[in-house]
Amino acid sequence: MKRGIWVALGVLLLVVAGGAVAWSALDPLGSEDYDPQGASRALADIPDDVRESIADDVEANESAEATIPVEVQDRQLEPFELPSTDNPNTISPPLPDDMFDSYLLIGTDASGLRADVIIDVLVPADGSDPILASIPRDLFVENPCTERYSRINATLNGCADIVSGTTLLSVAVEQFTGIEVDAFAVVDFDGFENIVDAVGGVEICFEYPTRDSDANLDVDAGCQILDGADALAWARSRKTLELRDGSWRGIGADDFSRQSNQQELLFALADRVASFGTLRSLTALAEATADAVTLSEGFGLTEAVGLAWQYRDIDSSEVPRVTLETEHFVTDYGAYVLEPTRSFNEILAEIYPEALREVIAADS
Repeated sequence: MKRGIWVALGVLLLVVAGGAVAWSALDPLGSEDYDPQGASRALADIPDDVRESIADDVEANESAEATIPVEVQDRQLEPFELPSTDNPNTISPPLPDDMFDSYLLIGTDASGLRADVIIDVLVPADGSDPILASIPRDLFVENPCTERYSRINATLNGCADIVSGTTLLSVAVEQFTGIEVDAFAVVDFDGFENIVDAVGGVEICFEYPTRDSDANLDVDAGCQILDGADALAWARSRKTLELRDGSWRGIGADDFSRQSNQQELLFALADRVASFGTLRSLTALAEATADAVTLSEGFGLTEAVGLAWQYRDIDSSEVPRVTLETEHFVTDYGAYVLEPTRSFNEILAEIYPEALREVIAADS
């Protein structure tokens, strides 16, 4: 793995937990074992009755948590037959492991059992620009634990005591993208606020006064420095209202608008990190916020900070973004989900054509 490049990107750019930067190295107390190959073997041996019990719990939780938009309340998504014969877009053909380094950035919800933000950073081995892929929390894909379909964020709950949540989510992302996840980082709500506050806030510009009572968001128009609480609220907002022509109007916020907010926060936070004038000050900042993040094993703080400093001037306009194509559906058990209508590989190939050529060569 080209570890150094990811460490720099992770230190500089990680937006998780509704938007957050993760220092891609932690004290060993903040690390977690990660063995995707071992996890896949363990998942293959799960007894059917255990799968069914976990699947029933996942579906019950998804149904209970469902917030279904009015425009899709009358549409029902029939369960897919496995493997993905009814919707092949839920699984991408594997790409060579040496094509990308893939690093999964995970933000948890308040419970810590659901992924509120999922960002996959792909670093091409040929040295071209890194690629950013935001994955909607409601994406309806195969759960490697239950072998039924569920929202991808539910996999962070893990598979009983067999596979941890971060590993299960990583395996699910690998199935969807066809790209093995090399490492992950996790930040919770409190961790995000602390990191933003530690860098002195982030500058975000609003065209109109903006609010969302559910997310505790209430900001004026214009460019302003958001503290950790306000930045988190903006990244989480699902019922965003703007004051236009004297009245508050909804702007159709959804998972994709939240992803746009989160990515803007990512680069705003990167700008704040870049403003730290010396390597020593950046090191002190990393040490002060390290306990907010949990990473997969194998990264050192000294190396991470040094590489972050090297990549501190990264330009957000140079980072290609993968935008998934989906349709809204309601499952037969009452959960609101997003069905992928194109495969990840097909969309990725529009940014990085070599990915499609590899799939065609494998098929032939």
